[in-house]
Amino acid sequence: MVDPWGYLARDMADEHAAIIQYLQHAWRVGEETGCALEEIARDEMRHLNWLAEAMAEAGQPVRLERSPVAQGEGGIADLLALDVAAEEGAVAAYREQILALGPEHPLTPLLERILADEEHHREEFRRLAEAAGEEAVAVGEPSEGAPWDGLAHEKYRRVLRYLQLAFTAADPALGREMEEQAQVQMRHLGWAGEEWTRSAGRAVIPPEEPPQAPTPAQLAQEALAMPPTAGELGRLMEIHDAFARRRIGALTSPWSVGSLKPK
Repeated sequence: MVDPWGYLARDMADEHAAIIQYLQHAWRVGEETGCALEEIARDEMRHLNWLAEAMAEAGQPVRLERSPVAQGEGGIADLLALDVAAEEGAVAAYREQILALGPEHPLTPLLERILADEEHHREEFRRLAEAAGEEAVAVGEPSEGAPWDGLAHEKYRRVLRYLQLAFTAADPALGREMEEQAQVQMRHLGWAGEEWTRSAGRAVIPPEEPPQAPTPAQLAQEALAMPPTAGELGRLMEIHDAFARRRIGALTSPWSVGSLKPK
């Protein structure tokens, strides 16, 4: 018997893993290719949102579990080969589900929309891998230390919690606010990941236990209880300032328009 909600639960775990995999690879491959990976990671976040909304609207439990993430070694093309493989797996899975559900099932248009994106992502990763050739990636061992681990754990936990609140909020306005907060926390995580990879080592986002759906009272309490501390804000501003200086420096350096080679 076809289990559409089992499909969507697995799809959510795979989309979640894709977001993390592409972000971690983006931090290692450099500015131009990294921006392309981050854009695809944002697409995967949209897919996760769509799938979660479909689950919630049907009264199904929404859990932010995560499939395995491929870290990868070697050059940029080697990392992108892992990303191509992830997209090939996604394309095969969505095609299988669409065939199993049939054209009349109400979930089929959603899966077809996501499938079209995944096919595009696969070709984009192939193009980026071909362009990268033997180019190297940022050097660094996977991070194992309190500064990064503590910040990554807390930021990632907050991303998941805010998303869980967004997906389960009965009030649409509150759901949108929680989704915006999740995006803020994800930006903080991205700034920290880029800075850590550049200066200290490879930034790896650790697995996190999926949050349980809160009660309305818990939802209201947690929305108020999760602002960052003053110390955390100070550290995030340091990371943001370093990130901004590099971006501004890149914009004002003597590069020719439309080229990655200096004049």
